[in-house]
Amino acid sequence: MLQISSGLIAISQANINSNNKLKENIRVLSKKANAVKLLKEEGGKIIVCTKNSIDDSRVICIDGVSIALEILKLPITNTVILGAIAAVCDSVELEDLYNAVNQNMSPKLRDVNCKVIEKAYKTIKERV
Repeated sequence: MLQISSGLIAISQANINSNNKLKENIRVLSKKANAVKLLKEEGGKIIVCTKNSIDDSRVICIDGVSIALEILKLPITNTVILGAIAAVCDSVELEDLYNAVNQNMSPKLRDVNCKVIEKAYKTIKERV
């Protein structure tokens, strides 16, 4: 399952079916303890927007603010996280994210947000 909480995304393999598709929708992590439970009991991964690195293979760090500032000129990390999710979760395709951006964002925001998604995706893929 994908779980989101202010720059924290957790992906649990326990909630991905045999066809590598997510079984459940995104839900919000309300407590830090939920992330710990996810890592220990469900074998999940966590994506954190931070400049820091965390020495744990289950935690994937990305400097989302820097990517957003570079491309969007604003510290908005929504689409950074989407690109990172696609990089670590095979059931989320880049094309689907591009389509969602193109269908739901104003024309002036589409290209830059697709660039953010792509940069985040490549940044994570280089390390994983």
